[in-house]
Amino acid sequence: MLLYILFFIIKLIVSSIQQPQQQCNCQRQYVLIGEARSNLSLIQVYQSNSIRELRLNTKGTNTIESSIDLDRPLDSVHQYANTMMIGLIWNMIPRHILIIGLGAGILPRILRSYYPLAQIDIVEIDPNILDVARDYFDFQSDSRMNVIIHDARYYIRTSVKKYDIIFSDAFLETDEGTPYHLKTVGFLSELKRIMADDGGVLVSNLHRRYSDYNRLRQTYSFVYQYNYAFLGKGKCNYAILASVNERITYEEMLSRARHLQDIKRFRFNLTAEIIKLEIEEQWNKNSDVLKDSVATSHENSDVSWRMT
Repeated sequence: MLLYILFFIIKLIVSSIQQPQQQCNCQRQYVLIGEARSNLSLIQVYQSNSIRELRLNTKGTNTIESSIDLDRPLDSVHQYANTMMIGLIWNMIPRHILIIGLGAGILPRILRSYYPLAQIDIVEIDPNILDVARDYFDFQSDSRMNVIIHDARYYIRTSVKKYDIIFSDAFLETDEGTPYHLKTVGFLSELKRIMADDGGVLVSNLHRRYSDYNRLRQTYSFVYQYNYAFLGKGKCNYAILASVNERITYEEMLSRARHLQDIKRFRFNLTAEIIKLEIEEQWNKNSDVLKDSVATSHENSDVSWRMT
């Protein structure tokens, strides 16, 4: 165990030294090549050489939602996508996968390349995002890659399907990060209901800089018995893995990751992602959990959610 801890410390030191090279390429010259508007957002597509980005710029934030290297479309431009793949060690042969938030379709594309027989359902609220993903990022849906245009909260509440792995990667173009109604006790409990009974796991992409980070971590801990946090790039992104029926030790994580790496031959090092495990839980345990205040509208049976 001491050896693993020393390895973890060395990895953090190396990462900190390399950090300047990993920052966004601010010197790149990006050109606007596409745009779509809706009542939800202003979606823009920028490109610099082989790097193409989907950005949300409704409020002037110019937020990068997804990026792809057109020369290497199966390699993650943003490291957090690799970190989220840690969820596969809980279920190495997932049959049913749910992804909340389409973006440019990068994560579904990567998952499809390694698991061509898995049924992948993607819930996306904005139909324009789907159009942009198809037109500019070569995203393709089919019988095993199904996109549902709906609010994720409503879809999950009404779903009768069970999923082996759920990836939550939906974000607002604001400082709030994940939409509020997709991070409450009610929502996480509804996700738990549709997780497979034999090893279902939830993987969420969180940002520590958001004001409700401590409350969100407390909420995950309240709903799920087992929680694991993996530190992403710049000590800002976290991949949170939540499970209700399986506790895995650090040594077991490493063993499973090595085994799965040998089988799948990932284009990244899954074992290296494991050493990002948060050794000690780092959030305020006195924080309040996030709760719903719900109001339903009659039109289209949609659900609107208010913060409490």
